[in-house]
Amino acid sequence: MAQLNLFIQKAKAQNMNVEILITTPQPSQFQKKNPNEIVADYSQKIIEKASQENYAVWDMFGQLGGIRGLLKNKKDGILSQDGVHYTVKGYEKQGR
Repeated sequence: MAQLNLFIQKAKAQNMNVEILITTPQPSQFQKKNPNEIVADYSQKIIEKASQENYAVWDMFGQLGGIRGLLKNKKDGILSQDGVHYTVKGYEKQGR
């Protein structure tokens, strides 16, 4: 969060009227076996801080089902078997 806050401060220092859109990270697994709770926590903090810092958020974490969406994402062929990387289909979905 410190790095994200610094980025936002620097952007606003260059242009106070800058429009900022932050995307939460996608759900993934940690070390190929456990849900990545760090990403879940980070996504929530990004969303909570958005109104205070006046930036927009696209919640990719939520859109891809969050932690509970990992198995479905694998089954649907958008999350690779390593549980960390997304497939071409998954990255295309994120882009849409």
